[in-house]
Amino acid sequence: MGANFEDIYVGNYRAFMAWVMYAKFEVNLTGEENNALDNTLRKIFSFMEISPKEGYNYNITHCHMTLEPLHYLHRPLLMYVMIGLKNFITCRAMETMGFQRVWFNGLKYWYKPCISCPTSEMSPMLYFHGICTGWCSYLSLIRSCSQNKSIFLIDIDAIKVNSLKFTFPSQDDFCANVCQIIKRHGYSKVNVVGHSFGTITAGWFVRRYPDQVNHLTLIDPVSLLLAHPEVASNFLYRKPTTVIEWLIYLFASSEITIANALRRHFFWYNKIFWLEDVPSNVPIHVSLAGHDEVSNTEAISEYVTRCADARRERKEASITLSVRAGHSHGQICICSNSIRALSKALHMEQKCSSPSLRTTTFIDSSSD
Repeated sequence: MGANFEDIYVGNYRAFMAWVMYAKFEVNLTGEENNALDNTLRKIFSFMEISPKEGYNYNITHCHMTLEPLHYLHRPLLMYVMIGLKNFITCRAMETMGFQRVWFNGLKYWYKPCISCPTSEMSPMLYFHGICTGWCSYLSLIRSCSQNKSIFLIDIDAIKVNSLKFTFPSQDDFCANVCQIIKRHGYSKVNVVGHSFGTITAGWFVRRYPDQVNHLTLIDPVSLLLAHPEVASNFLYRKPTTVIEWLIYLFASSEITIANALRRHFFWYNKIFWLEDVPSNVPIHVSLAGHDEVSNTEAISEYVTRCADARRERKEASITLSVRAGHSHGQICICSNSIRALSKALHMEQKCSSPSLRTTTFIDSSSD
């Protein structure tokens, strides 16, 4: 939370690590948990070559959002009415585009079959959305990236601004239902696409059902390097100064549905995703915003590049990277040039039944 290292005492480290390791207050730790925490801290202090002062510094604080009071701002009823009207219009538009809205074991999804191509020609696209008001924001991206293939759009109401639904699905049940949805439509493999928070749910599915994944795309990923402080700090604790930061604060992080999802169900160790966990035969494409207000683009870019180099040396399926220069988080949803560039790249990668073993990195600097 911006503290200087010399101001962090042993007690502050203990309080922070109690949340990091066990999602508890220090006073609630068991004897075994206390011993494990002490052993971990000794290794950290040795690795970092620091000797913090004993005691507790009450002038600083740390991130522990799942234990904090639920912070949210009241919204006028009119806002939810307007969002509901927009989503109603979006649903009618999606139906005219050929989408079918389906419920399966309590999970809502949209499905659009590809009439013009055989099922075996191209695996369908399985899309996981991020924090949003509905599918309206994604229609241009979906329309472009799903040409000549069937598409599944998986809904999670707990991260929708307009839903006022506070039940967050368990990872196992959610992934099992998605797996059954794919099978009931006659498919064995899918091209998984996740945006923002959707990269977390995409990661859940890839880890549990790797044999059903043909290709993985992560757009504006918040799941990569989630152990770094940027995502939690920027989304929940940062004082907004720019227009985009105020939009994130007013329309996302402080809305009661989103606040509940992030402050009561967002445990970093259940949400983090590692590219090393993806099967070596599954190609990966990562698309980053050059000026992402949520994640650390530079660190993630370096991490992706290192993973790509490692795969190339082992002659495994490729990892490709695109950086959209000047883009904010989520701007790809409205930038037609970047949508076309991403769609073209994904179509070439996904169409290959045996993806190229050559790792390529390209920088897309186009924007509207």
